[in-house]
Amino acid sequence: FAGFMTPAAFGGYLALALPVTVGLAVGARGRRRHGWVALALLEVAGILTAASATAAAALVVAVGLGALLWSRDGRRLGAGVALLVLVLAGVAVQRGGIALRPGDPEGPWRLRAGNFRSAWAMAVDHPWIGVGPGGFAESYPAYRQPGDNEIRHAHNLPLELAAEIGPAAALLVTALFFWIFLTPLWREREPGPAWRRGLAVGLAAFALHNLGDFTVYMPSLLLTAALLRGVLARGVVREEKGGGPARVLAGASLAGVIAAAAITLLAGLSTASRLAAREAAHAGRIERSVTHAERAVRLAPWSVDAALMLAATTGELAAARPE
Repeated sequence: FAGFMTPAAFGGYLALALPVTVGLAVGARGRRRHGWVALALLEVAGILTAASATAAAALVVAVGLGALLWSRDGRRLGAGVALLVLVLAGVAVQRGGIALRPGDPEGPWRLRAGNFRSAWAMAVDHPWIGVGPGGFAESYPAYRQPGDNEIRHAHNLPLELAAEIGPAAALLVTALFFWIFLTPLWREREPGPAWRRGLAVGLAAFALHNLGDFTVYMPSLLLTAALLRGVLARGVVREEKGGGPARVLAGASLAGVIAAAAITLLAGLSTASRLAAREAAHAGRIERSVTHAERAVRLAPWSVDAALMLAATTGELAAARPE
């Protein structure tokens, strides 16, 4: 999942980015529009690959809220909702339909219900100050029941806050969180640049996603959402024609994106080589395992996991060879 910690994190990032990309495509012309449309299609493919039902559902709901608030664009947004519902269905199919079976003991519905139950039980047992900030993971084993999964977060921001700081404080923090990230939908109800409306939808999707996951606890996603929220808070920024500083900033940003993409690609290829090394080792082909591990280190020399894999496979090869 593209270097993200979980499939939901990858899906959550794309749910934040896709509406912005669509907004940029709507506001562009000619080749630029074609480029933005191509990127939007790539992001849709990424959402299907991540197969995060919570991320896709949050995006559908965010677009639906936009359709209700922006009645002038109701038809266009309604078409967008319909398309996203198809994407959500594709995610469900990608996961083998498990997201559509609430009674499945291994399905997300059953597991999320266990997470929510444990968080609420903590809040009830510690109604004033909770179990302490960051204490959910430490306290969870005492509340876990047979069939529940192993987690560090409750997959629901209000319930996790209630467990950690008490229901009263959680109510205030939750209200502040959703006020920050949902109000742009209301503020952008007047006609304006399409990318701003797309950004408002993306921020709403980010917020809503935390009702079924924990992306707000990932600094990279929270920082990205906070920075983009700050962009909307600045108001409409007029583009100046020409100007060296703007071009330098655009060039630096593009260079950063290319560098990040290259690192992510190499990390992904390295991960694939590590998996191949592990499979070869399990099959008893130690020399092939070492070859894959060496490739993993060459592709991502900064990866500790690749170095550990190479050390392990090299040790197995040395043990297998007669002195």
